[in-house]
Parts: sequence; C-alpha cells; structure tokens
Amino acid sequence: TLDEVFETAVLIQTGKIEKFPIIVMGRKFWEPMYDFVTDSLVAGGTISPEDIDLIHVTDDPDEAISIIVEAQAKRNGGGSSSTASV
Repeated sequence: TLDEVFETAVLIQTGKIEKFPIIVMGRKFWEPMYDFVTDSLVAGGTISPEDIDLIHVTDDPDEAISIIVEAQAKRNGGGSSSTASV
C-alpha cells in the first residue's frame, strides 16, 4: 500500500534501514503516484531525486528480478551483473 511505500522510503532516508530498491507491481495503479511524487515532491524539493530513484514501477516480474540482482551486485561492490543469481 501507499503507507508501506512511504514508510519504507522514510526509513531509508533517515538511515534506519539500509538502502534497497522499492519495487511496486502494477503500472496502472502505481504510475499516477510515482508521477505525483516526481512532479510535485521532487520538483518542490521535499524529497531528493536519489530517493525517488529507489522506487521502481513495473508490470514485469523479470524486470523486478533484474532490479534486485543489479542492486545486490552494486551492494557487493560491483556494477550490474548478468550472471548474478537470485
């Protein structure tokens, strides 16, 4: 829900939890929220562009897996990795 997305973002922003990608499934539902956050909150300086980069909207489970694998590879000190496994 929106509550969990924003609560997770706040915990990351305040350093309470480690950064990780926030992936939401269902473009039809989530894109209007994402657009609002980008157009209003980022543009108004309420949140940073780096924070919005943590949120990923997709309909594709394979894309979600790729986002997770890439984030894990970066966390482990490398770049993106096509050979990483989930």
